[in-house]
Amino acid sequence: MLFKRFQNAAREYWTSLGKISHNARMYLLAAVFMAIALGIQLVLFNLYLLEIGYDEDVIGQIAALIALGVAIGGLPAGILYDRYGGKISFIAATIGMMATMGLMAITPDPLALRALAFIHGLANSIFFVSIFPFITDQSTQEERSYLYGLNLAIWSGFRVVGTFVAGYLPVLWSSTLSLQGNIEQLQLSLLLAALLGLIALIPLTRIRRAGSRGGQWDWRSLVPSADSRSAILRSAVILTMSGIVIGLTQPFYNVYFKRVFEADTALIGNLFALSEMTALISALLVPYLVARWGLVLGPTLAISLAAPLTLMMGLPLALPIITILFLTKVGLEWLGNTPLMNLIMEVVAPEDRGTVSGVRLVTNYGAQSVAGIVGGLIVVQAGYTWLFVIAGLIQLVFGGSIWLLFHSKESSIETTRDQDQQRPAIPS
Repeated sequence: MLFKRFQNAAREYWTSLGKISHNARMYLLAAVFMAIALGIQLVLFNLYLLEIGYDEDVIGQIAALIALGVAIGGLPAGILYDRYGGKISFIAATIGMMATMGLMAITPDPLALRALAFIHGLANSIFFVSIFPFITDQSTQEERSYLYGLNLAIWSGFRVVGTFVAGYLPVLWSSTLSLQGNIEQLQLSLLLAALLGLIALIPLTRIRRAGSRGGQWDWRSLVPSADSRSAILRSAVILTMSGIVIGLTQPFYNVYFKRVFEADTALIGNLFALSEMTALISALLVPYLVARWGLVLGPTLAISLAAPLTLMMGLPLALPIITILFLTKVGLEWLGNTPLMNLIMEVVAPEDRGTVSGVRLVTNYGAQSVAGIVGGLIVVQAGYTWLFVIAGLIQLVFGGSIWLLFHSKESSIETTRDQDQQRPAIPS
């Protein structure tokens, strides 16, 4: 019986994926290369900063400047998407992200690093503000949860490749090019990541675009409809709390494993690869979480269950136990955050999706920016125990807030879905 249910679910998943539009397929193919590049950067960039002499407080500042760039660029990126569509936005962002990634890898100067980090964040804002409205525009409501899940599966699955490869790239350069300095090995690895990311331009240029989406831009398009304002405000609250949790923890995972457990780059790369595998499994489970628990209760449960695991990572436990906590926590966070973005796109009117996606970056990454600085100071002054305890408590409040703020919005979700069914897909 269980096997039969699994077989039927797999068939339904495959059927839904077969309906994906050409434009969505081109974006997903580009995401493969971007995910690999960013996976390599995720593992090695902070280690590169350590090698050139920076501590956690400076690493937190660099992470904060990237997040600040994303936050400041959020609303302009939403305007760019609404005016020109996904194709132009994705192409411009990819060039900016990969160029700054490469330059940061060869620029030890602290002022230049900070400036590049901020510009890198601006480029990130253009790319990531476009993903959710693009996916929503290119799918029907029935297909959407599957496409959201597939999007996460690709980002997670190919970040697995990037994080796994990242752990061994320095060894590769040592054996093949006789590069013995850690700095040079890390620099070459990050430059390779930037080149891989630029390959994403090939499928992005093949997105079919029928002119701009919005015609002549009008400042009044920034003002959301009355029905959307309350939903946008509620979304801003929970996205701010999500950003605080991410900013306090995510920039420091690789440094945490290196400092506390003396892990080398290979072990850190393997741990990050396993975390991305966990996220991939979560991605595949997203449609079933939504079908079983809905777009409100599902994220509430997942985020709330992740909170005590975050708190427990601050305890003096052995590496195998911390690894299990880390991987389970990551899986639950992805399982909660992915349908959460689907929820936010559903509770606003279709014409306001670009705006709310921009608000998402302003609030979420603005909070990450501040939290990254605070997180670095907490580690330097009080250690990693307090960092994870504080993050876990905030995450518990975050999970409960999803239910408190959105459980009454189910009727709005259905109304928005009905409106969306009457809209043709928008060429981007």
